[in-house]
Amino acid sequence: RNNIAQIRKKAGTAEVYGVLKGNAYGFGLLEMAHLLREEGVSSFAVTEVRDLVILRNAGFIDEEILMLRSTALEEELTKLIEYHAVCTVGSYEAAVALNGLADAASIKVEAHIKLDTGMGRYGFLPEETDKIISIFKYMSALQITGLYTHFNKAFSSKKAVEEQLDQLNKVADAIRSAGYSPGKLHAANSSA
Repeated sequence: RNNIAQIRKKAGTAEVYGVLKGNAYGFGLLEMAHLLREEGVSSFAVTEVRDLVILRNAGFIDEEILMLRSTALEEELTKLIEYHAVCTVGSYEAAVALNGLADAASIKVEAHIKLDTGMGRYGFLPEETDKIISIFKYMSALQITGLYTHFNKAFSSKKAVEEQLDQLNKVADAIRSAGYSPGKLHAANSSA
């Protein structure tokens, strides 16, 4: 509880996500979710569809749950839609797949765009701004409400973090210049 208080203090008015990947880093998915909710955290993030399902079935109905992993697999996307996740779009293929399923169901699906500024795991590269903007232009079943990256060197390099933040802001500015809103920007892990 003290750690949560310290993070919230440092975050100021910024929204704090409870990242619950890997069984909440070994502390227990539901135990940590309940504790975080008691402490006022109402936005969560997971990396596995099963964790989303467990949280929803345990009564986390109104909370935002962001799926941090981009996927184009129909089975996973169907579950993410069914359980009202905020999906991550980390590739044009994932955007097309998600948009197609949402369009077929005549619904809008909320999603965040993942930008790869150095992690190397997945996400659009900063120079792929045209692909990102085409999602706003042509994928009407997606409601893009966020843009994010991951500060993979926050433990060791302030310079790297500043460079990654600069890349995130440049892409967000390009989205705004094209007439769209990137939504909420997020990137900071606990170390950042």
